[in-house]
Amino acid sequence: MDYDDFFSPPMPKRRRGVRKNPDGSVSSHLMATETLDKGKTWVSFPTLFQDPDGTWVDKSKGKWIDAYKEAKKRGEVIDFGTDKESALKFGEGSWKDDYIPLPSVPMDPFDFIATEISKVLQK
Repeated sequence: MDYDDFFSPPMPKRRRGVRKNPDGSVSSHLMATETLDKGKTWVSFPTLFQDPDGTWVDKSKGKWIDAYKEAKKRGEVIDFGTDKESALKFGEGSWKDDYIPLPSVPMDPFDFIATEISKVLQK
């Protein structure tokens, strides 16, 4: 781990809002973790994507390689190299505590910052 990794942990691409799932829960990424070369290189990537118009694209039901290719095309693959443990933790959601989604509707940047600060202060 280098200096930048310590102070800037990997984070998935931000989404506008969340998608409501059939069971009532919500999702923004549905992360997956796989190895590309029999355990040498580990990557995490979303299987749920959001198009610029807000439409959700769900690749979680198909083959993982299809979701991986979509993530690669969108620049959303996070490479963990040989660090299997970190990759698996990330795929299980270790990033969620630090993730701040974009608002569902674009808002003034100052309003967004004020909203996020108030959330932190309420904790």
